[in-house]
Amino acid sequence: PNGAEHLLGEAFSTSAPPLLRVRAVGADIVETAEIVRNGRFVYTHSPNSRDFQFEFRDSTPLDQPAYYYVRLRQKNGHLAWSSPIWITPR
Repeated sequence: PNGAEHLLGEAFSTSAPPLLRVRAVGADIVETAEIVRNGRFVYTHSPNSRDFQFEFRDSTPLDQPAYYYVRLRQKNGHLAWSSPIWITPR
């Protein structure tokens, strides 16, 4: 149902704009945390911290299935990716 919470790796359907809640802990200072939708960057957060959290609501209407994941870029140059979530519009 709309308003339900889902974890990384899940597939679900919704008619509500997706709200992504991100919490991450890097091995080094995380310079950027980027939300990727269907292979395109749609939001960048610059925490400049090892431990952080933020929320992103995608206001772009879902007119076809979409996947989202988070990519972190650390100060030491290393990258990290989350598992994706897959969303089908209702």
